[in-house]
Amino acid sequence: SSPYHHIYKMSGKVVIDPLYWNSIGSYLHDAGVSVYEQDWLATEAQAKFNLTDPKAFMDDMARAMSAQRLNMQYCMPLPRHYLQSSLYSNITTIRTSKDIFQQSRWDQFLYGSQLAGALGVWPWSDVFMSTQTNNLLFSTLSAGPVGVGDAIGSLNARNLLLAVRLDGVIVKPDVPLVPLDKTIINDSAGLTHPMVASTSTNFGAITAHYVAGYNRTSDLKLAFSPSALGMTRTAFVYNYFRKAGKIVQPQQTFSDTIANGIAYYIVMPIGPSGAAFLGDNGHYVSLGKKRITALTDNGTITASIAFAARESARIVFGYSPTAPAITATHGQVGTVNYTNSTGLFNVLVMPGIGATATIQIKAH
Repeated sequence: SSPYHHIYKMSGKVVIDPLYWNSIGSYLHDAGVSVYEQDWLATEAQAKFNLTDPKAFMDDMARAMSAQRLNMQYCMPLPRHYLQSSLYSNITTIRTSKDIFQQSRWDQFLYGSQLAGALGVWPWSDVFMSTQTNNLLFSTLSAGPVGVGDAIGSLNARNLLLAVRLDGVIVKPDVPLVPLDKTIINDSAGLTHPMVASTSTNFGAITAHYVAGYNRTSDLKLAFSPSALGMTRTAFVYNYFRKAGKIVQPQQTFSDTIANGIAYYIVMPIGPSGAAFLGDNGHYVSLGKKRITALTDNGTITASIAFAARESARIVFGYSPTAPAITATHGQVGTVNYTNSTGLFNVLVMPGIGATATIQIKAH
């Protein structure tokens, strides 16, 4: 047996001795580690089932890591571990689905993300390959860590830049991607409609919404309304994969057919300007605050854009009923491109001092 049985107090297969956890925390700190992951919580890493040992296991671990200023993440948790995380300020992430992130795990991932988000913990998935763009999309929309497991030399940097800036900062939503209420009701009734889930970026008076869906049977008909997202204004629903959009009234049902197993939409309110700013067209989460730091619309859209080091320009885009006039109050803009048939525009934006730019958009 392990010599730990003779050195530390044990319970089941885990140590419930503060001396052990203090030594682990100190060792990790001295090695430059910033996050401790406790794995196997649902199976091997369990204390004896009594009134004291499970709590001692979790408390001692959290206390020792906190003393060394280490954050923690839980892996393979049971529901009780989700709830236990609310006791510790240094639990930042929790894995909400099984090993090997793939479409068969997405339902579990999204429902687990709802519980994690309600408890103030970021969800994360098991690793996947950078060539698996659907997994990359869902991981990014989770608002948690994005981790890939490619072999050295096989990383697809172009795909990863859909999720991150050039400096590696994740451009993500404010909250985790979770099923819509209607999806939860359908699932509870045993219906086999597609999963429809959403997340958002909140700029105060303007909230950007992101809606993702996938079929779980041969039923490919996806549907939602802007009001189901909490929207009260007319919306522009942009199909990310088809690069096209349409105007949808708040109570109107938007429907579509899922192609290639997945659908993804950016849903923006049309504001007083008559236009909808859709953000950075090089990111999945096109209006994530690590890229679009501020957004207002008082008849003129004003958007602030952040740039990473070595990023010399970004393309932003949106919808306008007529060709808009776009100017920069900080930084520079290029020529505005506008397509009459779709109402879509885009423009190249260059940063000014401080690696930021601010632009104004006026629809004529």
